[in-house]
Amino acid sequence: MEPHPITTPQFGGLWGQLGCEQKSSVPGASVRSLAELQARVEGALGMHMVECIAKTSEGIAAGKLAGTSEQCLVHSKIRSSGALDLIVRTGNAAFTAELLGFVAAKLA
Repeated sequence: MEPHPITTPQFGGLWGQLGCEQKSSVPGASVRSLAELQARVEGALGMHMVECIAKTSEGIAAGKLAGTSEQCLVHSKIRSSGALDLIVRTGNAAFTAELLGFVAAKLA
């Protein structure tokens, strides 16, 4: 993965364009704060943290599959129960499935 530095409005536009979506919830995730989420997204995932939304404990991130133009978006929500809800969107179903597994493993 490599960072895809875009703005929040650009993220919103891409969200509507990238049609392959998968969701997952990671119970008992080790990510407990937006600061930790941002550190993991930028470090372990190699993606760009577009925005952290403190009021709702959500974060949005963007990346590209290294060496390609294949874009990907990740929406994360930290639950008070300790779970981490994930939504991944790309333009390719196989990439979406693989990416969701990768993200869930790195943020668990």
